[in-house]
Amino acid sequence: MNSAPEEEGKPQPLAKTFDLDAVLNAVDKVAQRYDWLSAGLGALAGTSYGVYRGQPVGQALGITLCATVVALAVDEMLKDGEETR
Repeated sequence: MNSAPEEEGKPQPLAKTFDLDAVLNAVDKVAQRYDWLSAGLGALAGTSYGVYRGQPVGQALGITLCATVVALAVDEMLKDGEETR
């Protein structure tokens, strides 16, 4: 006979396998590390100019997202370069 508990065959609930606190802590660290406001506002200025010149809004927002990510990546590389010197 099998002496294992009846619950062994049942799938585990997501709450037991997913640590929401760890995810929120990681998001908080990323939000504190980067200057989202400066990167986003700079990219948004370019977006508004593109929309003013007739660029589709969706395309302009996609470019804004890419420009924000690139700005944050460059900032990260600059910080790493300063730390190694």
